[in-house]
Parts: sequence; C-alpha cells; structure tokens
Amino acid sequence: MARNVPAAKTKLTECERELDALDAKRTETEAALISEIDRMGLGPVTIYVRALALPIPPEQAQRRRDERIEQIAMHIARQYEENLGATVEDVSDPQRKMGFDLRSTRPDGSVRYIEVKGRARVGDLELTPNEWAQANNHRERYWLYVVFNCDTTPALKRIADPAGTGVGRPKGGVMIAAADLLGLPGEL
Repeated sequence: MARNVPAAKTKLTECERELDALDAKRTETEAALISEIDRMGLGPVTIYVRALALPIPPEQAQRRRDERIEQIAMHIARQYEENLGATVEDVSDPQRKMGFDLRSTRPDGSVRYIEVKGRARVGDLELTPNEWAQANNHRERYWLYVVFNCDTTPALKRIADPAGTGVGRPKGGVMIAAADLLGLPGEL
C-alpha cells in the first residue's frame, strides 16, 4: 500500500488495473478467433444428417409441469391416508369418471372419496362439473385435499364436505379461491 493514500483508493486502482487487463485479454482472444477462421480451409462438405432442435411447445412444457405437481400432490395425500392405516385405491383414471382421485378405507371401515389438487405455490383451483357433482352427492364422504407449495415445501390442506363450505363460484366446474380455502378449518 502506498503511504498517505487511503486503502479504498489503492483498492480501486488495483481493480481498475485488473479490468484493463481483462479488456486487453478479451481483445486479444477475439483477434485470435477471427484470424483462426480466416486461416481455416474447408474442403468439400457432405451432409449426412440434418436436425432441427426446438424447445418443447409452451403448452406441452406446462402440461409436464402440471403433471409433476399433481404427482407430488397425489403422493402427499396418499401418504397421509396410509399413515393413518387406511387402504388407499387410486381411482384417478379419467376413463373411470369417478369425480375423485382416491378412495380411502379407514381402519374403522369408513370410506372417504378424496379429490386431490396440487399447486406449485398457493393458488386458486377448479373442481370439474363431475367433481362438484360428486362432492354434492357424497357430502359426508367427499374430501378435498389441496397440496400447496408443491415446488418447495408441500403443505396439505384437508377440507371435509367442500360442497357444504359455501366457497366456490361456478365457472364450468367450480372455482375455489385459495384465500377461501385457507380460511376454512383444517391443518396446513
């Protein structure tokens, strides 16, 4: 360090010298690359294969992401039920049109029809017309399990008899605001 020069000024001078050296190195490297291209002699070219690499379409990427989120949510819901000793059957196949994802038979013989929804963060969700009809048909057995924050730290919110809660507004199926869900009793 120079005498009578504050440490900060000395450090600034050193940084400026390093930046100048980096600029010189970049200029030298660019010149070398350009001269290399000029010196390169290409012979005849034979094309054996051509390929066009494109990213997957945005809607397909979103579908993959949504499927991953739903898988996480299904795993959390299933694990919760199995930890209570329940026998859990996955009935989520769209061909079956059950209107719920899991049929859980508890050790006491009671049965729950569980619709599972997953969200990457905290967000609204939609129940399809069939899911909403089943929620209304099986009020005491129908449960909505929503897993929020599937991208980070999943948190399960369980709602008994979602049709009887008064939350939701028709929109094809039924839209339920996350804020309404979070205000309902049940752990998260």
